Amino acid sequence: MPGTIWVYEAGDIDGSWTGGVESAKVGIIMPINPVVGDVYRQEFALGDAEDMGEILSLTASESVPGASCTGDCVQTRDFSPLEPGVEAHKYYAPNIGVILEVEDGDRVELISMTKP
Repeated sequence: MPGTIWVYEAGDIDGSWTGGVESAKVGIIMPINPVVGDVYRQEFALGDAEDMGEILSLTASESVPGASCTGDCVQTRDFSPLEPGVEAHKYYAPNIGVILEVEDGDRVELISMTKP
């Protein structure tokens, strides 16, 4: 989101790719009008990056140090056919974006943000 500063510890960029390079296709991080049950590609490079998302809820609730939402979070399940059984759940707060990602019991939380 323009003008929003996300404070978190970034990981490395191993496995990153660029859309249009070596047939890699760009994808969708979040549909503009999400519907529960929608499944969409987040990125696609055959055999290398095949991440997908599924809309699980439009009425989820979550709270982290930097933000919260009550009954109006979009919850997704992120997965890849290249890694069966591995998935992450993300919670998107209105007018903020991702506030929480949960994978294998590990939580990545929005700690703080500053809006202009």
